[in-house]
Amino acid sequence: MFRIGWVLATGLLIASFLVLADGLTVAWPDIEQGACTLIVGPDDTGALIDAGTLHARTPDENVVSWLREFSEAHPDFRLRYIFATHYHQDHICWIDDIIAAGLLAPDGVVYDQGGSYSSATFAAYESVVSPYRQTISPGQVINLGGGATLQCLVAAGQVYRDCSISTSKENNLSLGFLLSYADFQLWVGGDLEAEVEELAKDVVGDVDVYVVHHHGSRTSSTASFLEALKPEVAVCQTGLNPYGHPTQEVLQNLLSTVDTDGNPGNGTPLVILQNQGSYMGGLDNVFVADPDREGPQPGTVELHTDGTTYTITAPGFPGPISLSTDGVGVTEPLTTAETPSPPTPPTHPAPPRQCTVSVILEAVQLIYNNSVGNDWSLGLEVNGERVPVSRWRLPQTIWTETFDGDMSLTVTAIAVEEDKYPDIGRASATFAVSCPSVQDQTATLGVTVREDRGRYAGNTALWRFRIRVTVSEQ
Repeated sequence: MFRIGWVLATGLLIASFLVLADGLTVAWPDIEQGACTLIVGPDDTGALIDAGTLHARTPDENVVSWLREFSEAHPDFRLRYIFATHYHQDHICWIDDIIAAGLLAPDGVVYDQGGSYSSATFAAYESVVSPYRQTISPGQVINLGGGATLQCLVAAGQVYRDCSISTSKENNLSLGFLLSYADFQLWVGGDLEAEVEELAKDVVGDVDVYVVHHHGSRTSSTASFLEALKPEVAVCQTGLNPYGHPTQEVLQNLLSTVDTDGNPGNGTPLVILQNQGSYMGGLDNVFVADPDREGPQPGTVELHTDGTTYTITAPGFPGPISLSTDGVGVTEPLTTAETPSPPTPPTHPAPPRQCTVSVILEAVQLIYNNSVGNDWSLGLEVNGERVPVSRWRLPQTIWTETFDGDMSLTVTAIAVEEDKYPDIGRASATFAVSCPSVQDQTATLGVTVREDRGRYAGNTALWRFRIRVTVSEQ
């Protein structure tokens, strides 16, 4: 039987870079929509699995700076190994920068599946890693010191001591690794999908922690695969993305999997999302590590284990999560003198409720035109930014944004008569909106244009723009 409890610490401050403890450490820097796992063995040997972000955008946690700060703070640390699970940009785009910064040890090795891939990101990766590059094989064991090992069980569609699939699909060519330290096991497998999961599930076996395949895509993390792994904790690296990651289907699979003790009432299984991504909230035992999304505080997740217990921390948690490994049996969760009370299943604050605000142009009408001209240019601005508009396709939504809390919108209508002179008329309305309040607001903007020169100086025209602002809860 396993029990989980929060170790509460008033005013707890989580460091922005990795803090080492005795035993094995695993960390997931906040790289938004991408993948990066750092493993530090008991003797300070480092192994980095992937380092990439969607569209190569700079993430909340700059991986190069993060690793440099950590190396400077821990002189005995050596980044001895880098593994590229596969060649998609969101897994490899920062690896060449890490090596160029001199962070890989001089005798370091970069392991990948071998072969090639057609992309500019891969070309940059291949050029820089060439002196260090080796192909890894299923079954190969990497010694991380102090009894910690990292074994490759899946590579290029082949499963260790089992079968393989013939595929050119890059996700299914991903490397898969089993990290072991005493009674603690963790599985990480890049973007592996259902076809390889089905082959690998019995080879991987029961683990404590599962790094969710493919950022929570519905093509991975099948129910049968999770039934074999029985993870108590799932860590999903995701961020803002257009793919719907993590999907509701995968979250339900993770939360409904019967873990090793078979007791759903003791707080596990649980899911840790590095960022909210497409998760809409409302599920028990789902925790978001980043407290401010793309704000200044990154949601780096850290795991420390002595091989019989493990503790997970992140800035978005009210305190560390402490558990027993599933190979030990009944043990008390880690606690402190300040919190001696028995542990209870975790609760977490509900994420902010999300709303969508839309600005809709419902009608445009020329009320009168007193010899001002007939060559009209009409426009709209929202909070000072010009938005596209056509008066021939009404009504039309001209602007939308997702928000929480309160927001102020200023909508400005513009009319310009360009036949002779650049006569410009403007009128504005300000809308105060809030979430989760669902509301509609309307305003009619009367825009007067006046000739200021020539024989028609002083003549005017009046346009009316009818604007509606809607707020709907997601």
